[in-house]
Formats: sequence, structure tokens, C-alpha cells
Amino acid sequence: MELLLAITVFAVIVPVGLMALVFRISAGIVGWVFGAGCSVAPVLLVLVQCLALG
Repeated sequence: MELLLAITVFAVIVPVGLMALVFRISAGIVGWVFGAGCSVAPVLLVLVQCLALG
């Protein structure tokens, strides 16, 4: 009986844990890309303005 309970708990926790891990990793990647984009965008904007004016 305890074995069945352990298997059930394991079967519930593992997929949920994996989904949470995948979600955190993907969210981290998206956040990193977005953050990098936000820090690069003003620099690109200044470069474009300099080229346009130059």
C-alpha cells in the first residue's frame, strides 16, 4: 500500500517539477533575451541616428 502511494506521489511530483523547471528555464531565457534587447536597443538607436545625421 505504501509502495502504491509512493508511486502515485512520485508520478504526480516528477512531471509537475519538470514542467516548473522547463517553465523557469524558458522564462529565464526570454527574460535574458528581452533584457539584452532592452540594453542594446538604445545603443542601436543612437548609432542609427548618428548614421542618419552623418
